[in-house]
Amino acid sequence: MNVRTDSKLTLLLDTDTIARAKQYAAQQDLSLSALVETFFTQLTATQKQEHRYSPIVESLAGIIPDTHEADDAEFIKHLEEKYE
Repeated sequence: MNVRTDSKLTLLLDTDTIARAKQYAAQQDLSLSALVETFFTQLTATQKQEHRYSPIVESLAGIIPDTHEADDAEFIKHLEEKYE
C-alpha cells in the first residue's frame, strides 16, 4: 500500500514566470502543484528512458499525418519503372 504524504514547498520565482506557469497549467487542466510535481517526478526518475520528451513535445506527437507509407509506395513505383 502506497500512502501519499504531502508537504509544502516555497519557491521564489519571477512574477512573469509564475503567471506563464499558471496559464500553462490551466491549459493542461492541472493545478500548478500538480505541474511542478510532474516536472520533479520526471526530472528525478531513476529509470533510464530510451526517449525522453518534454510534455510540450509529447502533446504534439501525432498531429502531423504519417506520410511514410505513401513515400514508400512512390519509391517502389519509381524502382519498378526504372528497372523494367
